[in-house]
Amino acid sequence: MQQKKIFYTMFGVLVLTGILNTLGTTLYLYWTVIWFDMIMHFLGGLFVSLFFFSLFSFFRSGLTYIEKLVLGLVFSVLVGLVWEYYELIIAVTDLADAAYWPDTGMDIVMDTLGALVGIVSAHRLEKKNV
Repeated sequence: MQQKKIFYTMFGVLVLTGILNTLGTTLYLYWTVIWFDMIMHFLGGLFVSLFFFSLFSFFRSGLTYIEKLVLGLVFSVLVGLVWEYYELIIAVTDLADAAYWPDTGMDIVMDTLGALVGIVSAHRLEKKNV
């Protein structure tokens, strides 16, 4: 039952992220609302951590909470770094842009915060004996 709760939470975050991304691109929110990108990175970190926590729970990995925390953070940051590289490849941003490093740093921070919230939430859902 707990696995389903984590999965449904993860799926809800995915749907919310998809809706906001569609609005963000259609309404140019990524370019006009400075904090919109931060929300999206937070949700991305949240989703990735819930996804991996869901996998750990599904396969009954036997990992401790600390191990799940570390792995969830590592995977979330890795996905965030891959995303930043993807943005460079498709020329959404440029290393020569003065705002590149501060923006990328904040993106990784938001990915990490989202991952932490996801791991703590998933752990609480997993511990409930319903």
